[in-house]
Amino acid sequence: MKFRICTSFLLLCVGLLAAPKKNPWPLYRDQRVPRPEGLRTFQAKEFQPNVEFASKMPSNSILSPEVIAEMAKFYRDDSDGQERWQGAGKRLAELLNTYDFKTGGGSGANACYIVRLYNGARFFAKMYRLTGCREVGQFLRAHFLLACSLPMDFWIHAELRNYNPERPVGGLETGHCAGNLSFALAMTGPEIFSPEEYQLVLKTLRENCLVPCLRWLEDHKTAQNNWVSSIASNTYVCARFLGDKDAMAIARAHLKRFAENSFEPDGSYGEGPSYMTYPLSCLVVPMRLMSKEEAQETFGASSMRKCAEWLASCYFYQRNEKGNAVPTLVHFGDNPYWNAPRVLTELAEFYQDGLSSWLLSHFGIRPDHWNAFPPRLNDYQLPAPVSPEQLKLPLVRAFDNGWGILRSTWKDCGIVLGIKSGSAARINYAHQRPELNSIAMAAYNEYFIVCCGSASYRAELHKNYDLQSISANLVTVDGKGQLSRRNAKILLAEEGNLARWLTSEAREAYEVPLKSARRSLAFVKEPGYFVMVDRFLPMDAKPHQYLSRLHFNNRDEQAVVKQLQEGLWSCKRPNATLYIYTVSSEALAFRQGQGYMHGAGRDYSPGGIFEGKLGSAITLEASNSNPAGNITFSTILFPVRKGDTPPAISGSWNKLQVGNDTILVQDDTITIQQGSLRETK
Repeated sequence: MKFRICTSFLLLCVGLLAAPKKNPWPLYRDQRVPRPEGLRTFQAKEFQPNVEFASKMPSNSILSPEVIAEMAKFYRDDSDGQERWQGAGKRLAELLNTYDFKTGGGSGANACYIVRLYNGARFFAKMYRLTGCREVGQFLRAHFLLACSLPMDFWIHAELRNYNPERPVGGLETGHCAGNLSFALAMTGPEIFSPEEYQLVLKTLRENCLVPCLRWLEDHKTAQNNWVSSIASNTYVCARFLGDKDAMAIARAHLKRFAENSFEPDGSYGEGPSYMTYPLSCLVVPMRLMSKEEAQETFGASSMRKCAEWLASCYFYQRNEKGNAVPTLVHFGDNPYWNAPRVLTELAEFYQDGLSSWLLSHFGIRPDHWNAFPPRLNDYQLPAPVSPEQLKLPLVRAFDNGWGILRSTWKDCGIVLGIKSGSAARINYAHQRPELNSIAMAAYNEYFIVCCGSASYRAELHKNYDLQSISANLVTVDGKGQLSRRNAKILLAEEGNLARWLTSEAREAYEVPLKSARRSLAFVKEPGYFVMVDRFLPMDAKPHQYLSRLHFNNRDEQAVVKQLQEGLWSCKRPNATLYIYTVSSEALAFRQGQGYMHGAGRDYSPGGIFEGKLGSAITLEASNSNPAGNITFSTILFPVRKGDTPPAISGSWNKLQVGNDTILVQDDTITIQQGSLRETK
């Protein structure tokens, strides 16, 4: 066996230094309004809820004075509201003292001005209405008028999106501006502007936000992606605020189309958990504004009523050092590894879904319609929680989007493995990657085998690493990745007596023509470990180079990966250790290297706080020493808790010994033998 340090990722980094193409449109990164001379320094404690001022808000079609007055009472009188208000007051003081929408670090600190505008304006307007602070109103007026003075390329975000000055078409940023600025103006009313200024602001909102968004919807009548949910939702809000019933009807038709045609029949979603909660978070905004009858007609037939089952199956159910539940999950594609399911509040109430209630309770999420924006104008009740165990959800499952999940338990800190299979799903390949048959795995409160997540979409790292098969936990052939339009299929997902079984065939995914590229997984229930068999059969009779790659979590720099003996490696982390034993039908060479694991979110611009550095993942590669035709990799993944040791692991690719267990591999079958018990799939 050979051992050498991998340098391929160092060579990769050289390619990341390529100069970006020059964009003809300006980047509106910092359009600050000068802080008024002599403006005092603000303290958080001086901002207090003002119920009388809140109740004087002019009535409009998306917010009512009565609801806003109740919101002010909540922050003034309720203990939870008082606790939340402290943070809001502190943030407001910081922002007024810096006189900018951004403050400190965070993933949005280096975002363009339009992004900060639509995020910041809504918060400032809410605080203006709840406090009556004149200086907050002055700040908002100045920034609104500045935005109105900027050309159309600002509103379309031309430096990033396609822009035709003859027919400007909005995108995600324009859509978010349309919705959030409508809420901000609903909160302030015309009172912070002169009559002429207010008409200018409304005219700009219509011409620079609503109309470009309507054009996007017109141009994408059959599109099925999360842009539809975002742009249609924000178009609906903006049209409702401006009283444009025709535009409302157009937006609502797109909302209904998206809701009924984007989620898989079992509630799963083709782009992964985080990219499902994003469109859901958009859809629930018009859901809050609609009457119950309108909402039922628009969303009642959607299979998103089942999406809590999909989310529940993806969570690892880990705990932090304080014992609090942490929403870490199986993820592939552009999804980050962390996602708190706050959006389930609305779905729990609308669909009366007890599992959604359970997930909210498990992760300590306090449903609070006063923090929701807009606050709900309709009345729903949260149903009683019902756990996955109570629902008897299976511990092995193949979802309609192609994902497969194997679990040891529904209890906290168990063993969980996910495999990415399937094809375009209902929403196409937008945030998927060439990673079919890739896996992710956690055990005993440690995330071990990781998907890298996503750097900023504008980062060269995202293009040259994240979107490539080298970032995935799979087998590559002749150094080539998988196709842009690729397909795989889960052939088996079954509960057995000794093991739980998952098998995925991905031969149609590869650039190199293959008869088979099959990954078979067995979770041996007792004592709790995985058998993973990869069998590759090429179409031709030529020899090929196969490489099996795994990425281990080292984002916190607490992983230690080392070779223990021939074919046996360990990945030690604070709470547990994963033992990896790999053998093959061909002689193997191993090498350890470095990869990337990004953070719990995705940065808007390159170089943000979530972007992983080289070595945030540790890689282990196994490849055939000499080119070969057919090949089979047999791997044992055996996790143990801190302080425990695994049984002896040994054997050849077609007969492995794990303690007293014998595993036999023949063609596409695996046999588990424990004493007199035997099971074959």
